[in-house]
Amino acid sequence: TAVATLDELLAQVEIVDVCTPTDAHTEVVLAAAAAGRHVVCEKPLALDPADGERMIAACEAAGVRLFVGHVLRYIAEYAAAKAVVARGDIGTPAVLRLRRCAFRPQKPAGHWLFDPARSGGMAFDLLIHDIDYARWIAGDVTRAYAWSAGLDRPDRPLDHAFLTLTHASGAITHITGSWAYGAPTFRTGLEIAGSHGLISYDSERAQPLL
Repeated sequence: TAVATLDELLAQVEIVDVCTPTDAHTEVVLAAAAAGRHVVCEKPLALDPADGERMIAACEAAGVRLFVGHVLRYIAEYAAAKAVVARGDIGTPAVLRLRRCAFRPQKPAGHWLFDPARSGGMAFDLLIHDIDYARWIAGDVTRAYAWSAGLDRPDRPLDHAFLTLTHASGAITHITGSWAYGAPTFRTGLEIAGSHGLISYDSERAQPLL
């Protein structure tokens, strides 16, 4: 049922699924929490850490659940790799290599996804999945380094980025992300090297976890 205002929507639902552009997440989540509604919010949760903290605090204070759409935790291959690590089968994780490479979204010029002030840019919007997964596997991050072709050369329409994370555990994660492949390519993969073994998965090969 379509409604005219957010207040009217909040009065009719039990759960709010926030699929607005990223720069509008905070306003909607805070309103949903104030109305006592549980929240599912698309990733990234917010563009600014302070806004993210406000959203978390508001949901906690209201006693409602806040779920962020970090879907890798539920995709079979990624969940299976986590289970292998948790069992200790490959020992202590030391080096993670994650990739998420696709074509530039086929949206009209001026779309909010192409505006870093609204989306955070390709690396932030796309690689947030792999950042979350890396933290799930190897723990908190103490240092990060990133390079983005799109931010380095904003006059060009495509983007390709590299990100290196150093974890408090001593593990290192290398992440590659791209909006530079030809449509309809969407390729993901992971490697987790531990002290006793290696986990490998590549979506292009369409094979089970090794």
